Amino acid sequence: MMKKKSNKAEIAERKLYVLNLLLEGKSTKEICRITSEKWQISRRQIERFISSSYTNLLKQFDKKGEVILEYNIALRMNLYNKSYDEGKYRTCLTILKDIAKIEGLYNNI
Repeated sequence: MMKKKSNKAEIAERKLYVLNLLLEGKSTKEICRITSEKWQISRRQIERFISSSYTNLLKQFDKKGEVILEYNIALRMNLYNKSYDEGKYRTCLTILKDIAKIEGLYNNI
């Protein structure tokens, strides 16, 4: 029996899911394991989703250095959101201070 082909909405959802896993700091190996169990798709397809996620990040920012900066900030914001949801406000403050430091806000004071 042939698998039905995914529609555009399903593909977009999968790409977003993979991007979120990347932002959580998951390795390619972990992402492949998690997503192949979830959708029964090939490792090659998952690698294409990962590549597409990085490409989309690059399109959003002019310079490669900015992508690295924005990626690291996005990782921290993901951690911030989890900490906030868990009521870990001291951790939230530490994360916000770290982001401000990365963005050079303390250098301007």
